[in-house]
Amino acid sequence: ATSGGGTIKSVELRLQVASLRRELDEQRFARSRAEAEAKSLSAEVERLGEDREDILRRLRSAERATMASDMQVRQLLALAEREKVQSPSRRDLAAKSIEDVISSLVSLELRQLSSLPSQERAAAKRKLLLRWHPDKNVGSGGGCSDLANRVVQEMQGRPEWESS
Repeated sequence: ATSGGGTIKSVELRLQVASLRRELDEQRFARSRAEAEAKSLSAEVERLGEDREDILRRLRSAERATMASDMQVRQLLALAEREKVQSPSRRDLAAKSIEDVISSLVSLELRQLSSLPSQERAAAKRKLLLRWHPDKNVGSGGGCSDLANRVVQEMQGRPEWESS
């Protein structure tokens, strides 16, 4: 019975050893998988850390660019405000009288004469007289012939007209 019991005991021990080996193999396999996953997760954590640093660098760069843009906007607004204060208003730029309008028109028309040779200057003067002839400016109505007459008189009275 002892030998039969020893055999049973031996078989039970072998079965138990086999079961423990399977369990050990399963544990080794599970540990191997866990280590591989830990390694993969560690690499992922490292990559995410690098991504985070890159994002923080870009964020700081964007913040600096935004601050620079804001500063430029403030400078431009201040410049615009100074220009607004310093420049004359449209009302100030408007002609004060009809005499100012006539004087400006005559100056504009006579400006071209100074750079022309004498033969071309004579032709340009004829063109100006035709352009501002009172009879040519009647159709517009509303005192245009009067304006044209005054422009011609002022043109002919200017030294620029006489010098050519």
